[in-house]
Amino acid sequence: MDQISLNLQKGTNKHLQLLQKQSQILSQKQDLFSQKLNQKSSISSKQSLILKSIKKRDELIKLNSFFQELKTNQKMNKNQKQKQKIEKKLEKQKIENELSSNQQNNKNIENQEELEARKLLERISGCQIYQYDKKQLAICFDIFYNGKFINEFLVILQFNHENDSLEIFKHSLPYFIPIENISVQFLNKNFHKFKTIVKRYLDSFVARKQQMIELENQLKKLEINDISISSQSESYNFISISLDKHYFPDLLISRKKNQEHEIQSLGFQINLFYEKLDFELPTKIEMIEILEDHSKFRLKSTELDELFKNNSIIDGLKFLIDF
Repeated sequence: MDQISLNLQKGTNKHLQLLQKQSQILSQKQDLFSQKLNQKSSISSKQSLILKSIKKRDELIKLNSFFQELKTNQKMNKNQKQKQKIEKKLEKQKIENELSSNQQNNKNIENQEELEARKLLERISGCQIYQYDKKQLAICFDIFYNGKFINEFLVILQFNHENDSLEIFKHSLPYFIPIENISVQFLNKNFHKFKTIVKRYLDSFVARKQQMIELENQLKKLEINDISISSQSESYNFISISLDKHYFPDLLISRKKNQEHEIQSLGFQINLFYEKLDFELPTKIEMIEILEDHSKFRLKSTELDELFKNNSIIDGLKFLIDF
């Protein structure tokens, strides 16, 4: 029993030793495996670090490349901006030069147009001034009536160096226009007024003359022989219209009622007086009945005065007798 126990104990001890040895071997293997594992992990970590380092390096290279490119682009942009700035400045200068040139051209055109417009205005207004010769100026008065050109009159001016003033050298105005008096008053004091006054005299003279011619032509056209018109003055400051007695029967009846003996009437005469030669309408009107004994009977009529003082001769006569 003891021998068996002893053998069993020996076997157990031997087995335990074997287990112990195996355990040691296993432990050593585990340690070795752990070391290898740690080494592998270390290698993996190193590889990871290396990869990270490479990646970081690549990123740094890319970043550096990016900054280099950015710097290059910035430099290019700066140069481009400077170029654009210079181009804009040159373009602006070009535009300003063109604008200045256009403004000058426009100014020249405007001055030319203004000169042409002034000339046209002078022609339309009937008073044009131009250089007659080196030392003289001419004022040309174009006279129209009812939109139709009738005549022109010239006044030639020259400069008197002794008294430093303008004076009339010669003119083609009608003799009855007081040009000397007008020039003394206005030629060197108010040139515009001088022209205006002379023009008004000429317009009025031509208007009176044309009214008389117009009435004569109208009577001739209508074959009216019992009305005539005449003037004994070159200035047409007096115009007389003669009419047959049948044109005013009411006046004859009125006169007969106021007289004891009937005197036959030969006709009537309307006299128009133009006391102002610078005015085309008459300032005084008189109506006279001519009797068979050649005596004259003056008739008064406020309506007749107003009629001829506010209308041309032909319009007044048309309204009066309706021919």
